[in-house]
Order: sequence, then C-alpha cells, then structure tokens
Amino acid sequence: NSLLKPALSYVENHPEEKIYLDKMSYLCNISSSYFSKIFKRETGYNFSTYVTRSKLIKVKELLETTDLSISTIALNLSFDDSGYLIKLFKKEYGETPAVYRKKYRGLKDS
Repeated sequence: NSLLKPALSYVENHPEEKIYLDKMSYLCNISSSYFSKIFKRETGYNFSTYVTRSKLIKVKELLETTDLSISTIALNLSFDDSGYLIKLFKKEYGETPAVYRKKYRGLKDS
C-alpha cells in the first residue's frame, strides 16, 4: 500500500531508533487509529510486532556478519536490554542469539 510506504521505508532504514506509531502515522499523513487499521490489514501484523520482527531480522544479520556482543547489538537497535532481546529472539527463532551465531558460523565453516 503506497499510503504506508513512508512508514515501511522508515522502519527498514532506521532499525537503531525506537519507532513510535504516532510518528509513523504522522509521516503517512493519517490518524493513528486509521494507520493501525490499515497497517494490520496490509501487513498482517500490528505495528509494534512488525517493528520488532524487522529489528530481529537486523539482529540476525549482525550476528552473522559481526562479532558485536549481544548487549551491544541490543543497545544499537534500541532494545530495552539484552535480556529482553534474547527473550524475543528465542520466541521468534526457537534459540538464543548466541546459539544462532554459533550454529551459523559452524555452518559457514563447513
């Protein structure tokens, strides 16, 4: 939906920021409630879930391509703390970030 394009682009290009629904609805020039309704209909996710999932994709990328610690990654991507990031990551992917990194690096070396 082209109406949501500014918000979707912003989320993708600013993973280091805390991203708020009010700011995104303003960016799209629509009310917060309408933004929420359209966003859920178009993406299948509520806004906060979408933002979290986008950030977790970035976490995976950083785990695969850097040696940054989990706490540094959490800080860089505006998670409240590394414990919260670990909990979300495990819920989404079924393993902790450390286990993911170790498995990814092991697969890459084989």
